[in-house]
Amino acid sequence: MFKTKKNKRAFTLIEVMIVVLIVAVLVSVILANINQSRKKARVNGAKTSLKLVLPAIMACKDGGGNVSLPPTADADICATAVGLTGATWPTLPDGYAYVPGLGYNSVNCSFTVFTNGDSADLTCGCEAQICQ
Repeated sequence: MFKTKKNKRAFTLIEVMIVVLIVAVLVSVILANINQSRKKARVNGAKTSLKLVLPAIMACKDGGGNVSLPPTADADICATAVGLTGATWPTLPDGYAYVPGLGYNSVNCSFTVFTNGDSADLTCGCEAQICQ
């Protein structure tokens, strides 16, 4: 008669601990990337809102109007009746605000938006049509 050997192989404690450690490292990397992605999305959302305003500002200036600086949310972009009317400054996402005081240059119509630490402040230039 033949004797059959059954090889019972189980994971050792060290192997299980290594797998758990690898999974923990991967999870921490994924969570860190998700957090960075959220910050980038918030900054890009603010940039998009502000980029949409730049053509309206240029239309106001081209029509001979004066741009209302410093901007406030939902206020008219064009401060005078001449030029573009009806366009308003956008309400920015939570944590973003138009910089009060000296953050504006009426000659080239640049303005700055304060961020709450997600990145550097955003500066928009009307003539260059860029928000950085």
